[in-house]
Amino acid sequence: MAEEGASSSPEAERQTVSVGVLLRQLYDDVRDVVHQRLHLFTLEVRQAGLAFAQIVALAFLSALVLCAAWLTLLFGVYKGAIEWGLAWPWAWALVMLVNGLATVALWLRAQGLTRKLSLPATLRTLRSGTLPGEPVRTPPSSSRGTSANSTEPGP
Repeated sequence: MAEEGASSSPEAERQTVSVGVLLRQLYDDVRDVVHQRLHLFTLEVRQAGLAFAQIVALAFLSALVLCAAWLTLLFGVYKGAIEWGLAWPWAWALVMLVNGLATVALWLRAQGLTRKLSLPATLRTLRSGTLPGEPVRTPPSSSRGTSANSTEPGP
């Protein structure tokens, strides 16, 4: 009989908790979890923004130092050409040639990188509907006569 009282006690407690209370607790828990995640997200975005600003400032300072080094190098080329007996206009032309070749090389490299700005892999994935590394499924009405479950390697 004592066992009956002990076993009916938790059951009685379960019956006293209404569905509304459970839903309210669930709502509060979900709200707290979402709030915590959003708070963490905002802190990380703020930290990422500060880090990005520092990266830009450091890149600017690095560019200044690099410009000074480049000018020193060009001055060395000019001074060396003069010491080898080259007339100053020809030495100046040599410096301009070195500077022009470096500029063309950098321009060509930048042109090569612009292709990646259009996010080619992402666009290819969105157009095909498959993720990279996932086999591409052929539609059932394919003119090749393959079944719908056959796979082809991706592009």
